[in-house]
Amino acid sequence: PAANRDPAVFSDPETFDISKDGSQLFISNEDDEAVSVVDVASGTVVKSAKVGAQPEGVKVTPDGKTVWVTSEETGTISVLDPATGALGANVFAGSEPNLLSLSANSHYLYVALDGSFSIQRFTLPGLQPDLNTTLGGYIAMDLQASPFSDGTVTAVRGIFNDDPEEQGGVVIYDDGAMRPNPLCGDSQACSTSYLGAQFDSIQWNGDGSTI
Repeated sequence: PAANRDPAVFSDPETFDISKDGSQLFISNEDDEAVSVVDVASGTVVKSAKVGAQPEGVKVTPDGKTVWVTSEETGTISVLDPATGALGANVFAGSEPNLLSLSANSHYLYVALDGSFSIQRFTLPGLQPDLNTTLGGYIAMDLQASPFSDGTVTAVRGIFNDDPEEQGGVVIYDDGAMRPNPLCGDSQACSTSYLGAQFDSIQWNGDGSTI
């Protein structure tokens, strides 16, 4: 990267995603109620679009032609064309949508709904609501779809504003069914008779065999 480059400055940035080729960064800006497109090479904002109030999650498609942005306050997903900065559909997602994750072959978009403690799955490209999976009274602190199977997603479960928040452990769902023997969160009693850990983020490996 170039040295001595002034970074773009945002008011209360929430989350970001980066294009597959690494050339563009997409950032949700809560105070501005906008999503910004940043040219990585120059560090400058090349596009900005107003979305719903309190934008949170951001996800770009592998081909870089579509960006989805959640709005916590309005409960919607906005669809952005990053080439033009134009907004397309504005789809109702549910209560307080936050994190986004795209399935392995782009069949599904997974949306963490903090207000209903669940994960909503949408079919693509039409963003049709498909399957809702409960998180058992927790929010998703991280949400990552499997890079191998479209129907598989994993979440780090937590309790917002608790101390610590990392209470719910790591769970994997296959088409809504939770796999047995999840990783236990803080203070949870596990079947293996040990107390869990404070998990807060996750990442799959390339073939989906390890988290």
